[in-house]
Amino acid sequence: MFEGPRTTEGRASADGPWPAGWREQTLERLTEVEDTTFGGFGGPSKFVNAPAILLLQRLDAERSATRALSVLAASPLRDASGGFSAAAALRDWNAPRPQLPLDVNGLLLDAFLVAAAESSDVATRSTAMECAAGIAWFVRDALRLDSGGFASGIDRETERRDLRVETAGTGLAVRALSRAATVLREPRLLDAAVAAIEFLLTRHRYVDGRLARSSIEGRLSGSSAGLADYALCAAGLIAVTRASGDPGFADAARDLVAVALAEPRPDGTPVSAVSSVSAASSGSAVSWDPSVFVDTDDGARPSGGGSLAGALLDLAELTRDESHIAVARSLLARVPSEAVRKPLSYATALEQACRLAHP
Repeated sequence: MFEGPRTTEGRASADGPWPAGWREQTLERLTEVEDTTFGGFGGPSKFVNAPAILLLQRLDAERSATRALSVLAASPLRDASGGFSAAAALRDWNAPRPQLPLDVNGLLLDAFLVAAAESSDVATRSTAMECAAGIAWFVRDALRLDSGGFASGIDRETERRDLRVETAGTGLAVRALSRAATVLREPRLLDAAVAAIEFLLTRHRYVDGRLARSSIEGRLSGSSAGLADYALCAAGLIAVTRASGDPGFADAARDLVAVALAEPRPDGTPVSAVSSVSAASSGSAVSWDPSVFVDTDDGARPSGGGSLAGALLDLAELTRDESHIAVARSLLARVPSEAVRKPLSYATALEQACRLAHP
């Protein structure tokens, strides 16, 4: 067992800039920004904030998380295909945007699976399972490409797919599909997850081995993968390992985490002192220099720092290697103190901090 962020009154702990009672303050702030009339967060237009829902679930705020998911399940954002739009033009969730994005649906699938497994209400569990199954089959049937990868989205009105394959979005989808395959006892979902992650590992790389951030019909983009890409791809591999029992995927996840920790940041400095790509898989302890900047605030998708901390904690659970926990704690120590006041912007990092505090 390990201890999560702790503080004495008025001082940040060595584990991070966490004020006393940070979990309670985070939940209080999320409650303040919740739309109590139409559900969700913010307005007048609405965006699906799946990381915030996952954070609520990690905070054991079942009522708030259930409200958010129930509103989405009954809203016009839910398409007949089973997928969800990412946003609506109106506060009441009407006028949904036509795009059904892979990454948003992957995150929502995770949230619905948690609700299906943990909700204390039978009706909520039933609705969550129905939505989870709908999203899982939507991803497999509507977004799967002949290459094995997943399209980054589809237009619900024209049914035209966005043929870009994005590493981060695919990692999110693989993670969620692997979990869904276990819960729904549906091996075809796991087959799709395995095909997609193998596509990333074998055909989404440059000649020097670096992952590409995206591709279109086999043509790699000019941008190499960033921290979130490596982290979410690793998270997908860990989920596939758990669902399939194949340790080879765990070895690949260790390698990607080691690369992510060693990858130079924009200023040219590495995130980590990991000396080689094979350091993690060869059994060497993983280390990290906490003075280096890492992004911990969520943008269009989960932050690189928060996602990497999550992948490290996943690896620790899978391998019982506590060196991964130490690095995750160091990463989360870079989360600014404003995170507690702005949980919608730092939901991914805060969710991982909750895992440290309550493993």
